[in-house]
Amino acid sequence: MISKDEIREILSQSRSLALSADVGDDAEFVMDSFTMVTLQACLEDRYGIRLDPRFEELQTLNSVNEIHAYLLDRFPEQVAG
Repeated sequence: MISKDEIREILSQSRSLALSADVGDDAEFVMDSFTMVTLQACLEDRYGIRLDPRFEELQTLNSVNEIHAYLLDRFPEQVAG
């Protein structure tokens, strides 16, 4: 099950997005293309979740909470609610 902590950990792998522990899950950030590719690759490798790399809606996800809600809506069986 994908948790918010796991989403945060995946995002932290991107050198262009540093999420410190004191940043809340609702804090907004800008997801650049490298961070988006990192998220897509990790979700596919770890959980078999395939996100369309051209899916422009991903670019509007600007917080851990928004990413979690998006994944929960589309992949409820794999995301911790």
